[in-house]
Amino acid sequence: MDLSETSTNAYDYATMLAKWYDAAITVVEMIWVGIPSVRPSTEPLVLTPQLLGDFTAELQQFVTDRTPLGIVATAVLREGPMVNGILDEAKQRAADLIVMGTHGLGGFDR
Repeated sequence: MDLSETSTNAYDYATMLAKWYDAAITVVEMIWVGIPSVRPSTEPLVLTPQLLGDFTAELQQFVTDRTPLGIVATAVLREGPMVNGILDEAKQRAADLIVMGTHGLGGFDR
């Protein structure tokens, strides 16, 4: 989850599925300082406790603002490689389904 419009659309689908199946949602945002920033930066990103707290609060606010009543949603911020972090979280929680957005066209075709 990167809090973009694509993430919002994916979260809307996740909440729809959670309502349908009476399921809980875990929202995972991954931060990995090992990859170059999307935005040009003169300084590398350093994950201080304050910055991690800010990221966590922003993610929690995203979830709080968009979660319909009656759905249990948990926000999780993880640091590290994206794929490994998402899959590890899914295994730990015994997730039945992962909902992800795509910035490209035809995500299933890729």
